Amino acid sequence: MTRHIKLLTIVLSLVVMSVNLGCEERGSEGGCLSWDDPDCAVCGDTVCSAGETESNCPKDCTDGCGDGVCSMNESYEACPADCSESNNSSNNDAGVDAYVPSCGNGIQDPGEGCDDGNKVSGDGCSEVCRSEACGNGILEAGEECDDTNNNNGDGCNSLCQIERCGNGTIDLGEECDDGNAVMGDGCSNICRLENCGDGLPNVGEECDDGNTLIGDGCSASCVIERCGNAILDPGEECDDGNFAPSDGCNPYCRVEICGNGVKDPNEDCDDGNIVDSDGCDANCFLEITTCGDGIVDIDEQCDDGDTVSGDGCSNICRDEICGNNITDPSEQCDDGNNIAGDGCSDICQVERCGNNILDAGEDCDDGNRFNGDGCSALCRIEGCGNGIVEVGEACDDGNTLIGDGCSNICQLEQCGNGVLDLGEQCDDGTNDGSYGTCT
Repeated sequence: MTRHIKLLTIVLSLVVMSVNLGCEERGSEGGCLSWDDPDCAVCGDTVCSAGETESNCPKDCTDGCGDGVCSMNESYEACPADCSESNNSSNNDAGVDAYVPSCGNGIQDPGEGCDDGNKVSGDGCSEVCRSEACGNGILEAGEECDDTNNNNGDGCNSLCQIERCGNGTIDLGEECDDGNAVMGDGCSNICRLENCGDGLPNVGEECDDGNTLIGDGCSASCVIERCGNAILDPGEECDDGNFAPSDGCNPYCRVEICGNGVKDPNEDCDDGNIVDSDGCDANCFLEITTCGDGIVDIDEQCDDGDTVSGDGCSNICRDEICGNNITDPSEQCDDGNNIAGDGCSDICQVERCGNNILDAGEDCDDGNRFNGDGCSALCRIEGCGNGIVEVGEACDDGNTLIGDGCSNICQLEQCGNGVLDLGEQCDDGTNDGSYGTCT
């Protein structure tokens, strides 16, 4: 920067020397003796020379104090707003020095972006009279970077601060930026808003499943849903923040009351209701079961007020019915069902021929096991054609057809039986041993 200032000073000196040399040359010709000779004035050289005024050379001169230009007729004493202390006497005096442009004189000379009267950087106008602004490509005081633009999202933001979480500026891709990388202050260490439901386990949260729904294990306030967390979660009747019993809310978060299905302290039982005569009474005390007291208790099927069997309610308070797997009075058997054909009938009688009950597999049952009375000892109907040779039958081939050796009256088909069988021309009932002839 110092090198640039020296170079600028040399250039300006050469300009002044050029003007003076021009004057001297004209002076040698007898027309120009010094720089302040009106004949030496060059309008547009940024020097308000003798003979130049605002009217004939507004480019170099202006007579108004406060216009930022120390004109020839102005001095520091008369117009400190325009002139510096180097202008101690009126510029109109004959011995005043020529104006030399320089950074820091409070005058914005050609080639300067600004001039605030000093050579101090960091006050908006730099030490080389350049406007100090983000985006000028010069790293100035208060800037962390300057990439010659005011765009965000390119690593150097519009305030010339490096784009990073914690710089206090909400850069592209950030939800927040509080100037630090500390969690638990509303803006996380990755510049995301700390909210329940953002899927991040923020400070003060027990869980965060990315939503604010209840009943999924993580509550709407990001607290684990469990009994004892002092929050009434779905499925809970109460939650007093502990697992202690006898305080109105039991360790399972159920209201401690008879009938809730949970055996709370001071209860003998709790069957989920407040009904008597089911083993646990309406006050959750055990009901003592006594068969014969006329009260049907929870483990009784009946109670007729006595302990006598054979009256429909047995001595152990069970219904006396066929199929209860108990052989009650009047029953011969009880196999626990009412199915016939399994040895014990549907009326709990032993299934056998001769019991006078037509059991499964029987054609008849006349209460005995005698043959010749129409129902045989095997409970089959007695008759020709049943396949059983019964009393009065000579044969029984299971049918009543003729011509097959056993006739339709279950007699042997043979010559001499006195029956004109198929193929016989005669049969006189004489059995002479000449079977098959009867011709």
